[in-house]
Amino acid sequence: MKIASELGGFSLGKADILRRAIGKKSKDEMNRLRDEFIRGCIQNGIKEETARKIYQLI
Repeated sequence: MKIASELGGFSLGKADILRRAIGKKSKDEMNRLRDEFIRGCIQNGIKEETARKIYQLI
């Protein structure tokens, strides 16, 4: 949750939604949140490629 918040610009509530989607293996929700995470990372100065790798590790 901290990674999503700090790097992806998610609120703690949104980061918790991501945590639950990962726990339930909800592919649709995880894909939607992946795009938001990557956009947030780019806005925080992280390269898109790096953001994608980070999300894969999550």
